[in-house]
Amino acid sequence: MKNTVYSLFFAITLPMQAWATPASDLEFIYQKNPALLVQFNPTLLQGEASRILGDKEKAQKIFEFITNDFENFLKTREKMVKEFQKNPPKNLARIVVSGQSVTGMITAALAAQAGHKVDVYGLRLGGFTRDIQWSVRQAAPDILASIDAGLAQRFVSEVATDMARGYTTMKGTDKEVTEPRSMSIPDPRRVPQDSNELLSSKGVATVQVKKFEKVLFEFLKSHPNVTQRKGKIEIGKLDPTTRRHIITEFEDVTPKGQKEKVFREVRKGTPITIIAEGGGSASRASLNIESAAISPERFQIAGVAHIENGGEIVTHYRYEDTSRYLTTSMGTTGSAMRWVVADLDENKITPDPKKFGSDIKDTAYIQEKARLLELEFKRVAALNMRIPLTDLDNIAVSGAIEKMPLQPFKLQQHISAKAASGTNVLLLADAAGNGHWNVGGGMHVGAITHNERVKSFLATVDSGGSEIIAAKKYSDAVIADSRVWGERGLRYFYDKLPDPDAKKAYNIAADLYFENKVKSPVRALDLMLPEGRQSTVLKSIHLKCDDIARRILGEI
Repeated sequence: MKNTVYSLFFAITLPMQAWATPASDLEFIYQKNPALLVQFNPTLLQGEASRILGDKEKAQKIFEFITNDFENFLKTREKMVKEFQKNPPKNLARIVVSGQSVTGMITAALAAQAGHKVDVYGLRLGGFTRDIQWSVRQAAPDILASIDAGLAQRFVSEVATDMARGYTTMKGTDKEVTEPRSMSIPDPRRVPQDSNELLSSKGVATVQVKKFEKVLFEFLKSHPNVTQRKGKIEIGKLDPTTRRHIITEFEDVTPKGQKEKVFREVRKGTPITIIAEGGGSASRASLNIESAAISPERFQIAGVAHIENGGEIVTHYRYEDTSRYLTTSMGTTGSAMRWVVADLDENKITPDPKKFGSDIKDTAYIQEKARLLELEFKRVAALNMRIPLTDLDNIAVSGAIEKMPLQPFKLQQHISAKAASGTNVLLLADAAGNGHWNVGGGMHVGAITHNERVKSFLATVDSGGSEIIAAKKYSDAVIADSRVWGERGLRYFYDKLPDPDAKKAYNIAADLYFENKVKSPVRALDLMLPEGRQSTVLKSIHLKCDDIARRILGEI
C-alpha cells in the first residue's frame, strides 16, 4: 500500500515540476518582489532570480527569457501588472512624491506600476505652462517603456520629434553639422545604469516640456494606484531611534478667487518620501542637507523666440571681448517656437547710467533694461540660428513660462552632501545637485539614472532588505550620478580650459569636499584655476590636503 501511495505521489509531482517554466518562475519572482516589474536589466534580473529561486539554472533561463523571448517576457510581466492593480500586494510602503515635474511624475509612475500606492503633491495641478524645450536621448523613451509600453508609445507619437535638420555645432563662424538623428523603438532593456553611460549617448529628438508633462499627468490620473493632490508636504525632524521623518501632507483648499492660501491636513505618517524639486525648495531646505557650490557663476538667459524653425539643435560658441559665450537653441517641428539658452555679457543689458541712472526700481530704468535684454536675446538667437537679425525684428519673444517676460539668471553648479535623510526621505534630480544644461540637464540625470536608483531602493525595501543600507546605497549612487553631470559641465564655466583639466579640477574639489578637507569646493577651484574663466591650465597647488583646507578657510 505504501508503494502504491508513493507511486501515485511520484506520478503527480513529477509532471508538476515539469510544468515550471521561465514564465511561471518570473511570476513567482514578481510575487516575491513587485519592484522588479519595472526592472528590465537582464543581468540584474538574473541576480534577483538566483536569490529568490535559489537556483542558478532557473535564473539563467530567466536571463535567456528576457534576451531571447522578449515578446513573451513582456506578456508575462503585463499579466502581473494587471493582477497587482486588481489585487495590490500587501505590506508595500506608501510613496509620497513632492514635485509634479517630469522627473517626479516618472518616479510616481514607476512606483505605482510596481504596486505601491502613491500620493503626488505639487503646488500646481495640471495647467502646463512651461515653454521649455529639451533634447532627449534614447534613454527617455526606454525608461518610459520600463513603466508602460503605451506610455512610451504616446511619448514617441505625441511628444518627441526627430531632429530632421540634425545637430549643429558652431565655433565662431566655422560650423560642423552632424547627420539627422531619430529615435529607435523604445526598449526598456537599454536603460543606462549610470550617468556615465547615459551622458555618453547623444540626443535623438526634441520635445516640448508641457506636452511631456501632459502625457505623464494623464497617465498618473488614470492609474489606480496614484492620487494627485494640489498641495504640499512638511518634513519633521529625523527621529534618531526609528531613523524616519514624520511627513505631514497638506491639500490646497483655497476658495476660488482668494489670494491667501488655505491648506487642509490630509494625514501624518512615515511614508517613503521622494523630493523631486529644485535645489532651493522648502521641502529640501527643511532637511538641512548642505548644498555646496562647485563651479563659478555664469550670467545667462533662457526664453522663446516665437518662430517656426524646424526640428534641430544648434550649439554656438561665440567669441567676443576676449571671452567665449555659449548659446544653444532647439526647435521642435510644429511648435512655432525656438527655445534659446545663452551666456550673456551683463554689461550689454545694463542701462547707461548717464541717461537712466542706477535705480533699478525706476520705471524708465526697468523699461530700458527690458529693451536691451530683448535686443541682446534676439542678437544671440539670430547668430545661433544662422539668420539675419532683421528676421527677428517683428518676432515676439517670451520667458520660460507662458506670457512671462524674459528673465536673466545666474547658473552655478551645486552638489549635495548626501541624497537621503534617514531611511524614508530621498532627494532626486536638482534637489541632489545640478550641473550645466548643455550636458543634458536634470531631466536626463534625474528622470533616468536617479530613477534607476529609486528602482533599486524599492527592490531592496520591498524584498525585506535593510532600509538603512538601501538608503545609503541610494544616496551614494545618486551623488555619484550628479558628480558625473557636474564633472562634464564644469568646462562650460571656463573659456579656454581643456576638458581633461576641467574634469580633473572638478573631481579634486569634490573629493576634498566629501572627505571634509574643505568647506567650499568652489574655493578649491579658485585655487587651482586662479585666472577664473580665463584659466588655461590647472595649477598644481603643491600643498597637503590639510594645508589646502587651512588655506581655503583663510588660516594660511
